[in-house]
Amino acid sequence: MKGRSERGAAVVEFAVILPLLITLIAGIVDFSLLYFNKQILVTASREGARLGIIADTTDSEIRERVKKVCREEYDQGSPLIPSNFLPILGTFGTAIVDLPDGNITITRSGSGAFQDDLTVQLEYEYQFLMPAILGLGNTKLLRSRTVMKMEDDPSP
Repeated sequence: MKGRSERGAAVVEFAVILPLLITLIAGIVDFSLLYFNKQILVTASREGARLGIIADTTDSEIRERVKKVCREEYDQGSPLIPSNFLPILGTFGTAIVDLPDGNITITRSGSGAFQDDLTVQLEYEYQFLMPAILGLGNTKLLRSRTVMKMEDDPSP
């Protein structure tokens, strides 16, 4: 008799735990994507600064390099993200597809001579995936800033 009265208990317990489990998994996915995008920004700002410390490099060349690195890192993806899932991430604003020029700040201290600082700062408004799907607008501003010293002009 005891087994008969407890037959539906497992189903009820599963129904209670399932929303918590789904929320936990969604949170793990969202914060993994946030970290993925932060790493793209760090890599792009570093690569832009590395190009910029070379003599006779224009700001537009640095911006193009930053955009190219963002696109390559996005296209390359992560081993944990299936490639057919990446367009969905771009649609919801959870992956850096095209970084606007206004989000790229390039600052040179002094005249850009040897040992002057070059700063490349990037900003991206990350939109969390699950709230975006549900129509909520939770976002976080991601920033990356790289400062490097200008190199000596290699020409004699």
